[in-house]
Amino acid sequence: MLVTVADAKEYMGIGSADFSIPDAIIEGMINAVGDIFDNELNRTLESATFTMHLDGTGTQSIFVPAYPIVSITSINIDSDRVFGSDTLVSPGDYVVYNSRGEITMYKSTYPVRYNYFPIGKQNIKIVYVGGYSTTGTVTLPYDLQKAAKDQVKFLFKKWQSGEEGLTSYSSLNSNVNLVEATDILPMVNRVLDKYRNYYHG
Repeated sequence: MLVTVADAKEYMGIGSADFSIPDAIIEGMINAVGDIFDNELNRTLESATFTMHLDGTGTQSIFVPAYPIVSITSINIDSDRVFGSDTLVSPGDYVVYNSRGEITMYKSTYPVRYNYFPIGKQNIKIVYVGGYSTTGTVTLPYDLQKAAKDQVKFLFKKWQSGEEGLTSYSSLNSNVNLVEATDILPMVNRVLDKYRNYYHG
């Protein structure tokens, strides 16, 4: 999760001893906000271990969708997609630009004789840990933490009022409710702009 249930409840002024709102409700909203942010940013924010099979690009660099990169377990290059031990790339043969999820080959040693990622379909296998966590060394930046809590609070207030998915406007003769195209708050969007994935598709 991008923020803990306890932090979200504190931010919304819900006491730890208040059991009228089940934690599962808040947790569901936090998870929904995580999905909304990932879709909006075209990247994965929450830390996990990923096994990615990517297309080789014929260039020196390749990008992973969950970043920052915390650590890399292994990289294999294999046009046959078997990924045996003989296709393992030595850690000394590449450098990692953690903050933007970039891995760059810069030399080659036996048995993998590449200083680039050869063109192919699903011929690159990368096992790595990427994304932000609520604990550990790579935590969610403070502005993203606040944006997540603001968005959770917004969803919670709409749920509490029974107006989920609706927005209102008034005209001279009536008050009209419409289904919203997006539930992302403008102030949250301004923060997300800083973290959008511009490196890869």
